Amino acid sequence: MPLVYRQLTTRSIEVWPGTFEMLAACSDFRLGIASNTQRAYTEPELRMLGLWDSFEVVVFSSDVRACKPDPAIFRAALAELDVPASDVVYVGDNPHDDVLGASLLDIPTILLDRGTPVADGAQLGLPLATIPDGDADAVARVARSHFGIDT
Repeated sequence: MPLVYRQLTTRSIEVWPGTFEMLAACSDFRLGIASNTQRAYTEPELRMLGLWDSFEVVVFSSDVRACKPDPAIFRAALAELDVPASDVVYVGDNPHDDVLGASLLDIPTILLDRGTPVADGAQLGLPLATIPDGDADAVARVARSHFGIDT
């Protein structure tokens, strides 16, 4: 039933501008998703949009029954990738859910500044970098710099 409701109530689904360019710029990294969504409707949408195969691991909040900033979803993604937090840079657009959540496990984050609102008084983490929306190559540049990879 949730999938039917989602299909009936969604007017359009589009890939955020610059997404494919950002993925191309990061193609030499292992990529995964930790998403605060339900697998039942988001996996088909990622497949339909041609994004699914760009990621080695996709963990949904419905898989772990926890939503960001709860560290459980980040732990699950790390476990599926079989990497320690020190080998990861998390990229997200929500200062509370993404940056705070990842920072609870000492995962450095890159914040995509898309103007995501944050509730007054919400606890926030400190990102490794904040990138203005629209700079598709910036995530790869910051990640390479963080890991000491020459470009």
